[in-house]
Formats: sequence, structure tokens, C-alpha cells
Amino acid sequence: MGLGLILLGVLVGYFRLPLTQYLLDQAAGSYQVPGFSAQISEISHRKLTIDKISAGDEGEITLDHLALEYDLLDLWQGGRLSIDVDGLKLSLDVTGEGPVWGTLDSLLSGGDKTGNDALPVLRFKPEITLNNSQLSINTEQGIAVLPFAAEVLGSSEDDLQGWMSFEGGTLAQHEPEEL
Repeated sequence: MGLGLILLGVLVGYFRLPLTQYLLDQAAGSYQVPGFSAQISEISHRKLTIDKISAGDEGEITLDHLALEYDLLDLWQGGRLSIDVDGLKLSLDVTGEGPVWGTLDSLLSGGDKTGNDALPVLRFKPEITLNNSQLSINTEQGIAVLPFAAEVLGSSEDDLQGWMSFEGGTLAQHEPEEL
């Protein structure tokens, strides 16, 4: 029995990347995310890194790099969750010729969600950074491209502060303002 648990632990540790990749692909499949692809490049008890994320048959949402940093025990007790996003690209269509979110519209419109389908709420302190991001809006006059960067900090999931820049790149170092 003890040897079996040790062997199971070694196997899970050794195959943690392919196992996590499989679980991510299964989750995307169960939510019926069209055109989903992603590559998990790192997973540990403190960090999860996913690269080359794409969702939508026409790449309506793409992401070069996503890194989640956390302390598992601290996170469940309301600790910090750091989310670093680089290269987010969102494509919207406001011409009226098709859905705003394209092939992802049924997932992102949220009109038919019930209480049972909602994601669980975790009590944590989010720290979200978006760098080198871009919003492409297809209009009747053509495509408008807005580069942006953003940062969101919170002392809880209900108390958030945010900064956004439409100059692209990254946000300059700043200190939260006291009001």
C-alpha cells in the first residue's frame, strides 16, 4: 500500500504537465469552447504558466502568455492570486453582420447561465496585469485597433482598483492614490 502511494505520487509528479494539459482540454471541451488551443509550459504548487492560448474558430481571443502565481494554502484562506497576462488580443464585430464575439458569442454573452452553471467563487486577493494587449473592433468604417495595458489590484474579490492605458505596452510604475 505504501509503495503504491509513493509510485502514484512519482507518476503524478512526472506526468503533471501532460495530465494538466489533458484536464485543461477536457474543461474547454465540456464548456464547448470553439477553436480552443493552449500549451501548458509550467505547473507547480506555486505557479501555472500557459502559452499560446486561442479561443474561437477565427481566433477571437488569443493570448501569448498567462502566468498564475499563488500559494495554494494561502489562496484558500483569502491570499493573493497574481495573474500576469501578456499579448491579449480581443476581436469584436460591431457591424451588425454577425455576433459581436463571433463564434464565442454564445459563451460570452452570458444570457442563458443558471446558478448551477456558474463558476465557484474563491475568496482571494487578485492582482491582474495585462501587458501588450490589443482590442480590434470591426466597424462599418473599417477595423479600429486599440492597444492597451491594465492593472487590477484588490484587497478581496469585491474590492478592486484598476488602471488602464490605451498607449499599449506596459503601465508605468505607479502608486495607488488615497481618496
